[in-house]
Amino acid sequence: SACESIASAQKMNYGESIVPDYNFEQANVIVSVDCDFMGGWLSPTQYGAQFARRRELKQANPEFSQFVAVESVPTLSGTNADQRIAIQPNDQRKFIVTLAKALIELGEQKHKDLLSIDGNVDSLCEEMNVSSGLVRKIASILQMNKGKSLLVAGGVSCQNEEATELQVAVNLVNSILDNDGKTVIYSKPRESKFVSYNKNLQNLKDKLDRSEVDFLFIYDVNLIYQLPDSEEWKKRLRKAKNIVYITEKVDETSQIADFVVPSTHYLEAWNDFETIKGFYSIQQPTIRPLFDSRSFQDCLIKWVSGGKVDGFDNFYDYLKSGWIARLGSNKSWESMLRKGFSGEKVEYKKESSRAFSLLSLKPLNK
Repeated sequence: SACESIASAQKMNYGESIVPDYNFEQANVIVSVDCDFMGGWLSPTQYGAQFARRRELKQANPEFSQFVAVESVPTLSGTNADQRIAIQPNDQRKFIVTLAKALIELGEQKHKDLLSIDGNVDSLCEEMNVSSGLVRKIASILQMNKGKSLLVAGGVSCQNEEATELQVAVNLVNSILDNDGKTVIYSKPRESKFVSYNKNLQNLKDKLDRSEVDFLFIYDVNLIYQLPDSEEWKKRLRKAKNIVYITEKVDETSQIADFVVPSTHYLEAWNDFETIKGFYSIQQPTIRPLFDSRSFQDCLIKWVSGGKVDGFDNFYDYLKSGWIARLGSNKSWESMLRKGFSGEKVEYKKESSRAFSLLSLKPLNK
């Protein structure tokens, strides 16, 4: 996923496995590389609103932000771009490295050793069939807006073996442009201490191969459909003594499960989320369950010894009690339900830049 590759790159470059937030409203210049931030990347509603506020012609906001979309496939975000550049599907990282070289050519002192590896701007642009003059022009505009620009990358089309290296290159350019702590926000991350799903999946694979799994609970993920080596996983999953699959619908994974438990749709269930550090949203059901089903959380409560957790036999009462204790009163809980969230308005404060190590940037694959 995009979150996992971003968190992995953050860990490599800065030592913390987090997914930062991004402030598109503060960016005078935005460059996206195969990143549909208004269509499905991380938080499209939030980022789309931020982008829109800088595209309104008002006396208080006389200057539009400039937006360059570099894409191998058309996206919703790209349709709103001032300049759209078409690239090949495997050239995302090469474009970003080329952009970094163009910035260093303009006199940026950070990471100037990059000029000695992977060719020059002209040769790389020729390989990508992209105008070197256009890349240099974009670099010049970005340089004039240091600390007030933003580079993002890594949509669905970028989730491949180079996904993490792509985000390392993104970190490099944002570091050169002093965007860290200004348009790339670390104090209010979207995810902190991000857990690698790939590592978890590898751990599961190893345990299944050793026949060490008695009960395997699967929720909200169709493993047989989503994993590339599905036939191998079919054989591997059968090594678990019991598979319990909690799902809204019958699908490929349900065919190999020992127990299929019908779960509610999210419109029928309660939940809460920490969307940004310190900012919580509450999910409220819009309808009663249409069928004989339970939410995942209610299933867990029913299955524990005695069918209760902290004295509660259903997730709604457990959730409500926890939030009343946190907020201090039932009135505050009801206020949260009316607003749909808890937490102060997210205020982005400027932070100090972070030290990026060029050693984490791998050479381009020729």
